[in-house]
Amino acid sequence: MKHLILGLAVVAMGGAVFAMPPLAQNPCYHLFADQRTLAGVPEMLYLLAGLAAYGIAKVLEFFDDAIFSAGHLVSGHTLKHIAAAVAIGWIALMLRPQEDS
Repeated sequence: MKHLILGLAVVAMGGAVFAMPPLAQNPCYHLFADQRTLAGVPEMLYLLAGLAAYGIAKVLEFFDDAIFSAGHLVSGHTLKHIAAAVAIGWIALMLRPQEDS
């Protein structure tokens, strides 16, 4: 019985959240993004961060065996994939659609 009451309460609260209208938000709230340009390219720092993370991924790939033999915990190949994912994340941030302000 206790689980039934808890389940009904969760369903009721979930329904109440979806029944409410969206909250109005000031458009200036989204202007905190990096607006700087470097060499005429907007958000160039994201690109540079992505290239740096990619470079780190290539170094980790090169030292794969040495990294694994240092601690036998994680290999350079695994760390390479993590660094490459970070690089893609920085590039994706740079390429995301921007609202005109």
